Amino acid sequence: MRFNQRALYAVAEQCGGVADREGILFIKENTGLFRRPNYVQRWFRLKGNILFYLKSSDKTSIPVGAFLLERCRVRMDPSNEKSQFAFVLLFESDDTPCSFFCFSDKEREEWVSVLKKASYEGLRATLSDLRRQLLDLTGEDPLADDFIPLCPPIAHTDVGSVNSTKACTHPHTLYPDM
Repeated sequence: MRFNQRALYAVAEQCGGVADREGILFIKENTGLFRRPNYVQRWFRLKGNILFYLKSSDKTSIPVGAFLLERCRVRMDPSNEKSQFAFVLLFESDDTPCSFFCFSDKEREEWVSVLKKASYEGLRATLSDLRRQLLDLTGEDPLADDFIPLCPPIAHTDVGSVNSTKACTHPHTLYPDM
């Protein structure tokens, strides 16, 4: 995937209360001398449908990677070997899940909820649902004049089972380990 690195840095670093969610998460990465999978504590910042992760757990450190949250699923991962507060990102084009964990169940639920809503598909499904509710209540489609078709959400293909033994290295990572 091609992208403008400076523009992505600029988007990631704009922090005047603009981020949809930010905080510390642990992510499974290949680290160390023998590149073994290990969990690393990092600061994460969600802006729209891009989940940035920074070099350290300090929110002022530089971005080292990003996930484009399209065509993916977010699932709880109760079988995680490191934490009971784990979840995974599963992308349609890759069978390797990206494993994360939080400090508490409440944090995990908040992250999973916001990540599920972050994609264009999630926003489209929410818009469609709200339009149907308004149509049922008022008998009129509020956006009928805007030529936006009232569509069902885009169907997803099955992305396979959760296998959290692999570290996250897949094509949806925009700029890993710069």
